[in-house]
This record gives sequence, structure tokens and C-alpha cells, in this order.
Amino acid sequence: QTALINHRKEIIEEYKEQSLYPTLKFREGERFPLLKPTNSKRQEINTLKNRRSVRNFKESPVSFRDFSYILYEASNQLRLGELDKNSVNPIEIFNSYFCWGQIYIIVQNVEGIEKAVYQYDFKEHSLIKVGAYSDDKDIYSCIQNQKWISGGGFCVFICAFWERYYWVYRHSRAYINLLIQVGEFGQEFFQSATRLGLGGWGTPAISESLASELLGIDSKREEALYFLKFGIGKASDSE
Repeated sequence: QTALINHRKEIIEEYKEQSLYPTLKFREGERFPLLKPTNSKRQEINTLKNRRSVRNFKESPVSFRDFSYILYEASNQLRLGELDKNSVNPIEIFNSYFCWGQIYIIVQNVEGIEKAVYQYDFKEHSLIKVGAYSDDKDIYSCIQNQKWISGGGFCVFICAFWERYYWVYRHSRAYINLLIQVGEFGQEFFQSATRLGLGGWGTPAISESLASELLGIDSKREEALYFLKFGIGKASDSE
């Protein structure tokens, strides 16, 4: 075990001599600070049991508090991972868990927040406004015209910052592990939203080019891999 750890340290030092480990970059723009939970809870088994897929959302807004708490709780592993990366121990860089994660939010109807496109800075727990959208059509055109994402609440695009991931994992099968992590990351959002009584829905059916245009990202460096929508679900299609 000692030999393996030393070997991995040597690999990281060799990589660092070739190029610095990429830092996550957040966009410039107007910032909106969010609320932090005062006593964030780990998910209970009932949360898992109560999860449900929702394809019809009310126009009602999601509260600013619930919106803030969901983003904070779902992104906790990203913050922990960044602390590991700052460790004096270089082997911590081999911890790839969500190191690639970038989050973009489209606010459709959240109390106190302008309807717009934002990047979420999970380090500072704040939104950075990066653009506007005129209609829900701009959103569902990115996900094969799945129109049930309309209504109140918000949408999440989980994106990968490629330079981060492939700096460590320099082989062709690394992409498979990243896709598994995307699914795990999505579940963090679902569980946090379910605990607060919201419904959600997700899909990987994303048009990368249209999503890049909507989010204002460079598709050669970042890519939208998964889409999520959260809001107050309708009890029936007739509501």
C-alpha cells in the first residue's frame, strides 16, 4: 500500500511538472448570494422512498429558501472535493469525485430571483447571471422538445469541465466513470428537492450545441451532460 501511494504521488508530481492542475473558473457578472441551511441534514430512507418523477409543474414559484437549500445541499460534495484539492498531500488530486462539476441554473419562477440563466458558484454559494432567456422554448429545444419542463421552479444543467477530469484520467475509459458520477450527482439534487416537498425530472437527452448556446459556454472546454427540472408538481394533468 505504501508503495502504491508513493507511486501515485510520483505520477501527480510528474503531471504537475508538465502543466498545473486546472482550477475551476467562474464567470464574471452580477452575483446573487443565497441562503445557507442552518442545520443541513443527511438524507433519510424516507426521502429515497418518496422520490417521484414529475412531468407537470405548477406555475407557482419555489421559495427562495428551498431553492437556496437545494443548491447548497446537492453541491456539498463539490465543496468537500475542493478542500481535498487544496491539501498539502498531492495524492488528494486523484480524488476525482465531482471534481469536473459545473452547474448552470435557469430560473423560471423562484421567489426574489430574476428569470434568467445563471452559473452557480458552489464555493461562494451564489448565482452569477450569465444571460437571459425569452421563453421556455429556449429550454426545451435543448432537450428534444420535452415540453413538460414548463411551469414554475428552476432547471439545472450539470456540466463537465473537461480539463479538470482528463488532467488526472488520461485514458479512453475514463469517460465511463464520469457518466456514473453524473448520475450520482443528479441524485443529490433529487434527494434534496424531495426532502423539501418538490418534484423533479431529469434527462440526458441534451443537444450539446443548443445547450452551449443557451448557457454561453465553450463546448470545447465544458459540456452539458444532464438536465434536471424541479418545481411544485401538479396532482393531475387537469390542474
